[in-house]
Amino acid sequence: MKRLIILACAIIVLSGCSDEPCAPDKTSDFEIQVLDTNLYGDPVEGAWIEGGVDWDAYEVRTDANGVALLPARARGRHALIHKSGYLARAITAIEPGRYWLAAAPMRLDYVAKVSDNAIRFYPDMLLTLGHRGIYRAFTYCDTSVTELIEKSLTGTALRTTEFYGDTLWYSTHNSGIFAYSVADPLDPVHLFSLDIAGYLGAFAVRDGFIAVGDPWGYDPVRVFSYTAQGETRQVAEVDAFNVKQMDFFSHYLVILSYDAYELPAAEVRVVDLSDPADPNVVYYLEEQWARGGLIHGETVLVGPFGHSTCMPLSYTAIDLSDPGDPVYMGRKNSDCWLLAPAGDSYAVGCYCPQGSPCYHSDDLPAVLERVPGGAWETVATLSRYWCGGGSVHAPPYFVLGSCLWRLRDR
Repeated sequence: MKRLIILACAIIVLSGCSDEPCAPDKTSDFEIQVLDTNLYGDPVEGAWIEGGVDWDAYEVRTDANGVALLPARARGRHALIHKSGYLARAITAIEPGRYWLAAAPMRLDYVAKVSDNAIRFYPDMLLTLGHRGIYRAFTYCDTSVTELIEKSLTGTALRTTEFYGDTLWYSTHNSGIFAYSVADPLDPVHLFSLDIAGYLGAFAVRDGFIAVGDPWGYDPVRVFSYTAQGETRQVAEVDAFNVKQMDFFSHYLVILSYDAYELPAAEVRVVDLSDPADPNVVYYLEEQWARGGLIHGETVLVGPFGHSTCMPLSYTAIDLSDPGDPVYMGRKNSDCWLLAPAGDSYAVGCYCPQGSPCYHSDDLPAVLERVPGGAWETVATLSRYWCGGGSVHAPPYFVLGSCLWRLRDR
């Protein structure tokens, strides 16, 4: 009997892994299961798992049991798990096993597809404007949209749109700036155009003056006087390049710029233009490693900060309630790359789970809510939709990925 036991042990050893520990099988596809963090640990059906880059990329989806079969090459490498309505999760080195996703606090309900970028909301009407100058008006409700008109406006390669009262202004790539009256949203009327040379992007208008910025860094910010007949005269320049956003606060021009060509850095300037011919910079801030920012009400948010991954994210906040004396408010946290304000308490952005390379965030749009202390927290998410769709939102309605959505409690 003892000899049989010894022989059996020898067979097991000889048929095993020699004197080396058994290595995981990296040549075979493998399964993972995605579960909800709720009390019951429910399977998450339809979750996407993706990883790799270019020819090595893959994407698979979980079945009704929350199970997905991943290719062998995915093992031990970075992966991202995401689904609309859940907070995406980055896995540093994915292996066979169970992974958990937490549901977002709120949800976005699909209403309908809309064309181009949202530029203005009314209580029952939505206006959009496309890159090639196609203007559309829609009525909308919780379940549908109806297109009312479509009209081609002057100019192509549109860059930035702004509303001042009932006047729609927009800049173009290199063919000037145009102004239309939309006092009747169903009949936009061309008022005038400004023949301003150069590559145009962000701009700001106040009391017969317009400041224009170059998004590519070739020209400084230029300030022009203008007339309703389209006449312009340059009155000043401000040494600010790569302009991302501008706005007037009384006679103060706030300029947010970002340079990504060398060391990433964002700059904020507040310029006193009480005498437009003699601009005076009263505030300047440079934040290295910041990757942009936005003006949200009376606050400038500079960031996010980060290099190889999106998290942890933070933004420098500057209070402009007194634009002549801005107040540095320190860093505010966010789990998203903020893109645009949405009312007083919300913003939209791209969700960036901790450890996720930034290229994975382009199709993870999110709605964020400002919490006490000035930080931003994600309240609703989408998956596999473009983060863009418009810089104008009207909570509870949002335009993300060229679709209209309604924010609701879960």
